[in-house]
Order: sequence, then structure tokens, then C-alpha cells
Amino acid sequence: MSNRNYDNRVVIDRLQSINLAQNIYKYQQSGKTIIKNPQTSNASTQRITEYREGVQELILKNVGAGYTVNPSGILNIVIEKSVVENIPTLTIPAPAPSPAPSPAPAPSPAPAPSLAPSPAPAPAPAPAPAPAPAYVPETQLLTNPDFTEIINNGATGWTSNRGWQSYSETSASAPTAVITMPTRDVYPISNSTGFVIFSFVSATISQTVLIDNLIGLNTITCILNIANVSNRNPIDTFTFQIQYKNSIGAILYTSTTGNTNAPSDWTDYTLTLTRDTSPNFDLIKSITVNITGIDSGYWNGQYGPAIDYCRLTVS
Repeated sequence: MSNRNYDNRVVIDRLQSINLAQNIYKYQQSGKTIIKNPQTSNASTQRITEYREGVQELILKNVGAGYTVNPSGILNIVIEKSVVENIPTLTIPAPAPSPAPSPAPAPSPAPAPSLAPSPAPAPAPAPAPAPAPAYVPETQLLTNPDFTEIINNGATGWTSNRGWQSYSETSASAPTAVITMPTRDVYPISNSTGFVIFSFVSATISQTVLIDNLIGLNTITCILNIANVSNRNPIDTFTFQIQYKNSIGAILYTSTTGNTNAPSDWTDYTLTLTRDTSPNFDLIKSITVNITGIDSGYWNGQYGPAIDYCRLTVS
């Protein structure tokens, strides 16, 4: 008859002993001590003090009542005396010290940076070519200088501050442009073509020309050919004026005859501007020609001064 005891209490005691052994082992490994507490531990040397780490623990139920238990864990546990009386301390060999790491090699000095070659200096820009002369000597600048182009009784290219009217011997108060001089005996005789005749109300005819440049030129000349129309006794008067302006329209120079009695026959009046006497000669960007006339006898119609031509040239 077997004397094995399969009472449940035996199995429980063995399980508790295994748990105690396992706890003692783990605390020994971590350097901690187990506080003896009769309610939670049993430090008796009669308890199982071996524990096999990684070994399967088998608890088999026998035929009938009772269990068979195979403990697991590590054998020959040495229990620290501070934890359980009369149990030797588990000695765990200290790990071998790791060899000191070899010092890292000193970094090699970086090579000195090479200097980038200095860029070649940019070539100086070529000077801008000088502008070519805009005119050749004796260039005529005015449009319709001989008054031969006539539209609506007015000279093409010229403006009148009083407008233009057709020729009339009895009723006109503004200038007119005609191809041939009227044949009445009061008018000066001319075999030319193209004329402007003023009336008894003062009026001014004008023309403005733009100037590109005056390179290579030294003189600006304007010539007016004019004559008196001698109806009644008073002599007709006129004013011949040239204005030279810069790029913003400011007047640089003015040449004029002033208010002058018209000559009894066809006569040239000349106004001249020269480079030598005009420091701002090259700043001239426009030229305005103004011709003012009036019939001093105040006869109704065009009996004021008569103009044959007005020519503006550079040289």
C-alpha cells in the first residue's frame, strides 16, 4: 500500500514553497531582501528552496483523489541570511568589466580652401555712338513756306488765331490765302504764286516745327517777304517773331522785328540765331514762327499787309 499523500493541502503547500523559492531567487538577483511576514511568507528550511528557471512545472491529477507535482526553477538557491535564517546567501558572479573603448582617432585637419579665381573685370561698355546730324545745310524746315498749298482759303501747315476767310473786297475780317495777287491797283504787283493777305482786324498766323538735333549746324535763318497794301493813306503794320524752345516748351530765345511799317514793295526781313551767340543752341527742340498783321486803314475786306513767302532754314 502506497504512503503517498494526495491531499489538496499537500499540493497547495508545495505550490507555496515553489512560489517562495522563486521570490527568494528573484529578490536575491535584484539585491533586495524579503521582509518576513508570517501572513505572506514561510522562511522554514523545510520548505522547498529550489527553483528551476525555464523548467515546466507539472501538476498531475491522479486517479482518484490527489495530485502529483514536479517543481520547476533553478536548483541550489542560496538564501540571504538577512531574509531567511540559516539559509546561505546566493552568490552571483559579477560580470566581467567591459573593455574601455578605444579613443576615437583625431580628425584629420581639413585642407585649406582654395581661393576661387577672381572674375575677369567686365569690359567697359562701348560709348554710345554720337547721333548723326539731322539736317544738311540749307534744309527748309517749314511746311508750305510759299503758301502755294491752300485748303478752305487757308495756307496748309499754318494756323490763324482768327481762322481763315475767302478773299473779299468788301466784307472780310480774317486773313485769306490766295494763289495769285488781286489785280486792284492798291495791291503790290507780283508774278509769284501763293500769298497771305491780312484784314482790318489784327491776326497772327503761326507754324511750329520740331527740331531733332542741330549737330554740325551753326545758324538758323528765317526770311519773311512782305509788302504793304496801300488802300487809303495809313501804312499797314506787321510783327515778325521767332521763338526757340527747349524740350518742355520753355522759350530759350526770341528774335523779332517788333511792330514795323510794311514796305511799299516786296521786301525780305531776316531773323537769325547763331551758335556763337547762343549757349543753349543745342537745347533747341522746336521753333515757332509768328507773323502778325493789320490793315491800318480799317477798310472792310483783306487790305492788310501781303506776304509772298516765309522760309526757315538751317546751315
